[in-house]
Amino acid sequence: MKKKLLIIIIIFLTLFIILKNNNSKQSIFYIKNDGLYSYKNKIKKVDNYLYTDIKITDNDNIIYIDHNNLYLHKKGKKKKLIAKNVYNFEIINNNYFIYLKNDKYIIYNVKKNKKNKITITNGYKISNNRENLLLMTNNTLKVFNIKKQKVIKTMDDIIEYNCINDSCTKVYYINTKQELKKSTSKKIIDKNVNKILDSNKNSILYIFNINGEYKLKYKKIFKKSIILDTNNKSYFKGIINDNKIHFISSGVYKTIKLNGKHKKIITKDVDDFIDIYKGKMLLIKNKDLYIDNKLISEFVNTESVIINNNKIYYLKVKEDIPSLYSCNGNKEKLIEKNVGEIVVNNNKLYYLGNYNISQKYGNIYKLNIKKVIDKKVTRIIHKDK
Repeated sequence: MKKKLLIIIIIFLTLFIILKNNNSKQSIFYIKNDGLYSYKNKIKKVDNYLYTDIKITDNDNIIYIDHNNLYLHKKGKKKKLIAKNVYNFEIINNNYFIYLKNDKYIIYNVKKNKKNKITITNGYKISNNRENLLLMTNNTLKVFNIKKQKVIKTMDDIIEYNCINDSCTKVYYINTKQELKKSTSKKIIDKNVNKILDSNKNSILYIFNINGEYKLKYKKIFKKSIILDTNNKSYFKGIINDNKIHFISSGVYKTIKLNGKHKKIITKDVDDFIDIYKGKMLLIKNKDLYIDNKLISEFVNTESVIINNNKIYYLKVKEDIPSLYSCNGNKEKLIEKNVGEIVVNNNKLYYLGNYNISQKYGNIYKLNIKKVIDKKVTRIIHKDK
């Protein structure tokens, strides 16, 4: 009897998990010539608006501007006018967004339908955990908590900073004397510092300048700083990744392991990093895609490059025909020709296939599923977290 009961419970829990996963499947949104549509299990026309300034939260709330009027269209409810004379807005998280009206910033609480004015004189950033606004005024950094609607941390004498934690209540910073410091300590880490490139809880990568000579330096807490490279220009770009530092120095991409080994020159004439892929660097050189010094593809639309589910996806434009390719780090593979756009939503890749360049529309597909979701789609909307 107990064994049968246990089997029934297991079956019930399995069905519950399957149903929950099916119900948690999120919609994708896209635009056609006659309005905004969504697709989950079936196609649904959401509204007739076609406005380019439209953003959708991860929980399917729609925010958009129509003729400088800001609207909120909550899931399952009618659209609501939030404010007039609005020119831009940004989603903070699923519960809040911020907009600019008459040169004043206002935070809108989606759940409570409540507006709160906030004084911002020199722009803002959003913390990595999407809970705080980071405000810089007269060399003072204020961390404003969105839920509490108040400043929870103030740090003075700052001209540049890099967050240590996701809430950005702890930072590395450069002060007005060009001293590099940590907000949790009075100790000076280094002097004559120009720029912070990257940091984590225990280490920092930065540019040091003395007598017109620029040095890239790495410092681990409680250890001496290391000079990684020198040039006569201030251009460096670099990131710390596990036990290795990747950096570009005057167009030359180099790496150095943090176990005392010498730096290694990988490739020259590099334009920019894209991301770390399988411990190596994805690079752009004259619109060509490289992994370290290995050429992966030519004629790549660099803004289209996406890493998803351990593969690289990108649009390759040759003879004005954009085509979708994938790569696992070795050989590239053609997925489909005439592709206008690729977007990742809910960790799934969607693209516009059979793309008509002159009409600027195509059929929307989900990767590896040949079934057409809808036709004559002009744009897939990327969701904002």
